[in-house]
Amino acid sequence: MQLYRSEGKDEEVLRTFQSIFSPIGITPPLTDALGLMQPSSVPPKKRLWPSSEALALASWSAARLAARSKDNGLLERCYSLFLEGCNPGPNGMFELPPTMRPDAAAFQPWVGAFAWTSGPQGVIRIMGDMRQRRISPSVMTWNALAKAYKQRMDRRQVYTEKDGGVPHAAWIQIVQTNPNTPPESTRSTTRLGIPRA
Repeated sequence: MQLYRSEGKDEEVLRTFQSIFSPIGITPPLTDALGLMQPSSVPPKKRLWPSSEALALASWSAARLAARSKDNGLLERCYSLFLEGCNPGPNGMFELPPTMRPDAAAFQPWVGAFAWTSGPQGVIRIMGDMRQRRISPSVMTWNALAKAYKQRMDRRQVYTEKDGGVPHAAWIQIVQTNPNTPPESTRSTTRLGIPRA
């Protein structure tokens, strides 16, 4: 999978994932939405639980294919299918052991894709989905949010408040300065809330 990813062969990354691993996060409906054929080499009962790295690699490929599509709604549909695949219902085909549930690395590709297509609001939405699943945003997630704000708001700087020295997702503080006057004298602050878990 690493080799295919380094060569930019996203379809092969997803086919390899599907042929080896159980459909966690990357499910047949998601790959169908991307227009990929289902591999049939390994019976579903003999597939392995995906490692965090394998799921993250497959997520990168799925998010990249969806974000680059000419179909504007494909990214949203694929992300919804990814979320469904991370949370099987009570009658689902599997129940995830706690150590095998998707982590921040599996969500990071979707963070990047939505930062690119939807800006900061897309990232904040995914961070909320992560919090609902008790997944702490990673440093990469916070960096993607900061970059999204920087790209969308030319003269703004992004700060995160700290709670006892540890960053948390309760508030994002955006400090806007007037470029014609000293920064300390003309600051106005806006806060955007993100629900805490």
